[in-house]
Amino acid sequence: MHLVASLIVGCAGGTRWAHPNYSEEKFQIDESRCSLYSRMMVQQKQAQILQVDPRMTPHEKAAVSAQNAGSHLGAGLSNAIEQTSIYRDCLRSLGYFRQ
Repeated sequence: MHLVASLIVGCAGGTRWAHPNYSEEKFQIDESRCSLYSRMMVQQKQAQILQVDPRMTPHEKAAVSAQNAGSHLGAGLSNAIEQTSIYRDCLRSLGYFRQ
């Protein structure tokens, strides 16, 4: 049975999500998809950052590796924020709204 305004708890810090036509079971499917999608998008971005051009000299590769290492210091928090944002955007695109 579809609930007109079902209250649903998502993974984004206990945020409640609602949809005018979807059941909790439908939300669980959508929430899983959005969670996976957000993780994949952040991981894909990280993979692009870590790429080193094989044509680089050893000195250039070392410089890029050092730069990547420095950029990773604050990346954990940044990635978490970005992943949460992508997750929320995904749910909103499916018609869910925050309560």
